[in-house]
Amino acid sequence: MSSLFSVPTRIFVVVAPINVLLNYILVWGPSATRLGFIGAPITTSIFYYLLSLSYIIYGVFWADRKTWQATFRAYLDGGIWTILELWAWYIVALVASQLGSHVDLASQSIHVITSSITWQGPLRWGSLLLYVYFLGERDTLRAGAAAKGAVAVGFAIAGLMSVLLLAFRNSFACLFNNDRGT
Repeated sequence: MSSLFSVPTRIFVVVAPINVLLNYILVWGPSATRLGFIGAPITTSIFYYLLSLSYIIYGVFWADRKTWQATFRAYLDGGIWTILELWAWYIVALVASQLGSHVDLASQSIHVITSSITWQGPLRWGSLLLYVYFLGERDTLRAGAAAKGAVAVGFAIAGLMSVLLLAFRNSFACLFNNDRGT
């Protein structure tokens, strides 16, 4: 079972550099391919399609067909959670776009990026995988310890991020934009 946990990592290691390259080419790259601001969502869409296609290819060609039903149920739950998260972010972006000011939209964009970095970090996935691994091994004691440890580390990181964001609140937006209004 633990060998299955390396599959998403392997797929991500292959697809993530393509995302970085596409971001450079479509957002910042040469003038012939540079789309600027509109290049970012195009790159994100391409990245998600490549990621999904990679998982489908793995499932069709390499995964054991006997595990498809259990895997489908597990991924259906995760898929619904991801869709709800994305809808929440898109609703926030839609509301911010109706505010009418470029400064408000830029501030909202910085907020979304910061939230993604500080809240949806790799810790969430790493602790979930550790918890699921121990449950799969039927080691409930260690699964409980992993869950409690993840919560404790999550609180510690949240506290650290809060202190950092509070300390740099006046200069943090300069990382994203030179406009002082943002």
